[in-house]
Amino acid sequence: MYYRNIFASFARYVYLVMIYLQLLEPVPRLTWLTSICRVVWIAWLIKPGYDVMYELFTETIEKLGYIVGSFLFVFKMLTNIAAYVESMCKTKHCQHLQRLEIEVDALLRDHIDNTETLERKIWLKVFYSMLLQFVYDILQIVLAYTCYMSPVFYYVVPMLAIERARYAQISLTIERQNARARSLIALMRLLVKANRPKHKYTSDVWQPYAAWEYERLNFLRLLQGRLCELYQCVGDCYGWSITVLLFTTFFTVVANIFWCIEILSRGFRFGQFMYDALTMLRLSTLAVTLLITAEKTRQHNRQISGLIFKLAKPLGNKAYNDLVSDFSLQCLHQPFMINVKGFFRLNLPLLGDVNLEIIEKDIGSTEIEPGIFLS
Repeated sequence: MYYRNIFASFARYVYLVMIYLQLLEPVPRLTWLTSICRVVWIAWLIKPGYDVMYELFTETIEKLGYIVGSFLFVFKMLTNIAAYVESMCKTKHCQHLQRLEIEVDALLRDHIDNTETLERKIWLKVFYSMLLQFVYDILQIVLAYTCYMSPVFYYVVPMLAIERARYAQISLTIERQNARARSLIALMRLLVKANRPKHKYTSDVWQPYAAWEYERLNFLRLLQGRLCELYQCVGDCYGWSITVLLFTTFFTVVANIFWCIEILSRGFRFGQFMYDALTMLRLSTLAVTLLITAEKTRQHNRQISGLIFKLAKPLGNKAYNDLVSDFSLQCLHQPFMINVKGFFRLNLPLLGDVNLEIIEKDIGSTEIEPGIFLS
């Protein structure tokens, strides 16, 4: 238990330092400095991106691998720009999200005592994810300085760091809402348990239910509505970043798979093969983590809907019965989900759908030069 607290605290401080240093959130009391640094970074990104696009459209390039690598570099540049522009333009949405989180936590604090335990579990997951990414970093740095280094290694490293930080920021935000949804489920189970007939040989269908049960159910309905708003705010705050991140990640994964196949077919080079494989794994791990975290929202919504139907509906108690029906309809029409700008819903089945589309488009491609221009 002691070591878990240390790991959770360590992950929390490292995360905050990473977010502030990479300008994804304004440094407290230094908002103006953060904005200036963001503009400088965007201007620095535009320069190499412009050079790459100018070379692609003005010169005759025969190597398909170079073209793919150039487009990957541009996508990474656009991912960084999208993250910063969205951070600056969605300030009010993020503030609204934070206000809603404070309100929901205040509601939960009156009914749940182990909020600190829930927070520690979240940061432990962050710690394990950071540890895995740190192992990837060490392995790739060793490969870069001993076997093979991408021609744009020093450009890609800072851009990749910002991508990973944005992934971590979005996944952590969704996981926080999932923790609140699990608290709602725990309170629902307590109500279902208290709502059962008091004796297995008798039926309480004609008995009016206690006032506290009606109040508790009404409170849970209010809490579910607030949580639905929180999930909607996640899509509003990070929608463009999610779209660009997933597109860039899946494009990177497919390109590196082809490069690895080409390395195996043209003469195995261990260093270059492992470098491309690690590049693929670093981002795909973060994308899968994000999708699994988002998939849990659907599971929590199904659990809540199932628990509502387990509530007994006493005859002759119209007010309580109407409240149960309203709660059920609310869960049906306001489910927990991450809606990304109306384009798609963020969940685990999206992983197979997007990969399938990209592979179908690229499966007829000609030979690709492995590992050229971009890791």
